[in-house]
Amino acid sequence: MGYTHYYNLKSKASKKKWNEFVGECNILHNSLDHVAIKDGSGDTNTKPIFNTEAVCFNGDEVDDLCHETFYLDQNSTEFNFCKTARKPYDLMVMACLIAANKTMGLLFKSDGFNNDGTVDQEMIDGINFYNETVKPKNKITGDPDPVTEDELWLIRKKYNNQR
Repeated sequence: MGYTHYYNLKSKASKKKWNEFVGECNILHNSLDHVAIKDGSGDTNTKPIFNTEAVCFNGDEVDDLCHETFYLDQNSTEFNFCKTARKPYDLMVMACLIAANKTMGLLFKSDGFNNDGTVDQEMIDGINFYNETVKPKNKITGDPDPVTEDELWLIRKKYNNQR
């Protein structure tokens, strides 16, 4: 089966929220120096897509570091999934899912949620990468507002309740 993330937007994202999401994806990508991120094909000679049309990327096909494409566009309200098979680009997928939740309300669940109420190391790495790179702040107070494991469990619960 593979290691998979499932996600969808409940409604079309506004242009402002979409641009905020794309901006965070660019920040994340520019800070990711140890994982090669390519376009959806994973072709070594390509760059990921982060623009007004879509966010689309994969790992590098060199050494079989790509798997399935992560794709999201401003109008995506249908069920989506991205199977990463725990390949290195999963870090970027996880961080972008968090960014999409924080900016546009995207809901998701993942194979990284464990039955014992914890999340696996890939999800923890994604949380830490997002928090350290984006440095989320409370929109009212401006105080640091890092994403937590508990917050991801609430997102998962909302995702499951919408189905």
